[in-house]
Amino acid sequence: MIGEIKMRLNAVMKNSDFSTDKIMGTLSLLEKKSLSSRPSLVFNDPGDELHKKAAVQLKNLGYEVYQFKDTDTASSMMYNPLDYIVELQKNGMNEKANETLEDITHFLFEDEEGTFEDLARSVFKNKLVSLIERSTEKAGRMVSLNSIVIDESDVLNQPVRLREVNETILMNIKAKLHAHELRNLSKTNLNMSDIGFSEKPVAIFLGDSDNSLFNYSKSIFIEHLYLCLVKKTNSKKPQCDRQVYITLRDFEKMNPIRNIDIMVSLSVSARIYFNLLFDSELELLKRYGETTTSRILGNCKRSIGAEYAYLVG
Repeated sequence: MIGEIKMRLNAVMKNSDFSTDKIMGTLSLLEKKSLSSRPSLVFNDPGDELHKKAAVQLKNLGYEVYQFKDTDTASSMMYNPLDYIVELQKNGMNEKANETLEDITHFLFEDEEGTFEDLARSVFKNKLVSLIERSTEKAGRMVSLNSIVIDESDVLNQPVRLREVNETILMNIKAKLHAHELRNLSKTNLNMSDIGFSEKPVAIFLGDSDNSLFNYSKSIFIEHLYLCLVKKTNSKKPQCDRQVYITLRDFEKMNPIRNIDIMVSLSVSARIYFNLLFDSELELLKRYGETTTSRILGNCKRSIGAEYAYLVG
């Protein structure tokens, strides 16, 4: 059946219909393609199951392989989600930048309650906004979570004056910013546009974490990647040089990817293809709402992606 399919479209399917073993079987077909024709691949990989089985095979096929995890591995990828906010502001997308900043602040302090939560978020957000504004003004100035310096003056300026409360908030913010799980969010160690325009294909595996901000950064990464790839295209070259396939397992459990409905409606023309794997349409509705879910399903065709037609097309 695979050899008969020539049309290439985005896809939605059940996780159970596209198991790790089936993905491994389709990846083996890459051997039939030349290095220049092999697509770049991005996987949401909960449990690291696919990376464990496919990384060596893909390296042997000439792929640059990266794994995005909250622990260091032999193929660790680092990604700084604040780069995306800076990029959005530089492109005049201030509303989207503010929404992303609010989300980062929310997930960083998700486990806090009451006064502690409100003050910690306020202090962190004010400091982050200031750093991003300076970065936008001065090209090349990097902003990362571990470059944010919080001192007593930032906390003492808040309405609550109890010293014990201020000190607790201060220590808590510092602890969160320097959490072990966030080390790989300190900088970005790959050129995003290379994923669709490099001489060698790239494979990226996005792992899970117990840290909410780390998991949210995976969704930011998908948004950022799409923006970088589309920006690289132009009227003379409206497509990526290399096909890019983004396969998101447990899609309904990921933090919502903003504007994913727009991405899947336009991506194919740029040679960017989404395969969205999920088991519960109800959970998808809860995450995205009826309108966005309808657009996602309407722009993805189940039978095509389920067979990964591109591997032999």
